[in-house]
Amino acid sequence: MICVRKKINLMLMGLLTMSLFFTSCEKEPSFSSIEVCVDFPSGENECGSDVSTFQTTDPTISVSCELANASIEDDISFGLYFNNNGSLLEIATFRERIEDLTDGEDGKKLKAFAKFTKPSNLIWDPGEWEIQVDLESETPISITKKFTVVQ
Repeated sequence: MICVRKKINLMLMGLLTMSLFFTSCEKEPSFSSIEVCVDFPSGENECGSDVSTFQTTDPTISVSCELANASIEDDISFGLYFNNNGSLLEIATFRERIEDLTDGEDGKKLKAFAKFTKPSNLIWDPGEWEIQVDLESETPISITKKFTVVQ
């Protein structure tokens, strides 16, 4: 009887060890880059080069980033904020499901993007701005990119 218990205990310990090993092999989601630009090159959905200063009259502020190990059930959001004397003022938010950015496979490297368009009769306020990209998942992560708008 004691021998049977030892075998069962050893089997359970083996299963526990294997489950911990396989769980630890799962990769956490991560951002590997974020770029802002006035507009995407023709036919592309990524900036290609990073800009730190925009003009008040630029028609758009675009952002692209690379994301790895996200689940297709996750959401990604892009928030555009203006720094109003130390207080961030939300200007716009764009949200998309990861499933809509990929062919249905978890864990792939993805390129995500958003484009914020200036209303035709307004200008971007001069000052400090930032874009925050959030992955809304089991392990939420975010990345922020700051830039300046000048006249």
